Amino acid sequence: MPYILLSLKWTRKTDQFLTFWGPNDAGYFMSRRSVGVYESIKPGYHESGETVPIDVDLADQIFNIKKREKFANNEWVEYAENSRQNWELLGLEMKRGKLIRKVPA
Repeated sequence: MPYILLSLKWTRKTDQFLTFWGPNDAGYFMSRRSVGVYESIKPGYHESGETVPIDVDLADQIFNIKKREKFANNEWVEYAENSRQNWELLGLEMKRGKLIRKVPA
């Protein structure tokens, strides 16, 4: 099952968009076209306190709640907004200015 990787470390409270890992464990990006898709998850590396694997189907939902911007080359670029609505979909919450996974009740 393919995943994208949300970086909690590199998504700040004041960021307009969520930040994701790029392809091949390299870099961090906000635009959908730059996000890496991973076929498998390395426990402790891809799934840690600072990284959240997201099933591609769920990713479609968070990028569906998006802002689209048109660049000079007339291409649309999709972003996942750093919003409460997306936090809820992903099981996250903002605590002390940082995104964290919700603790089950």
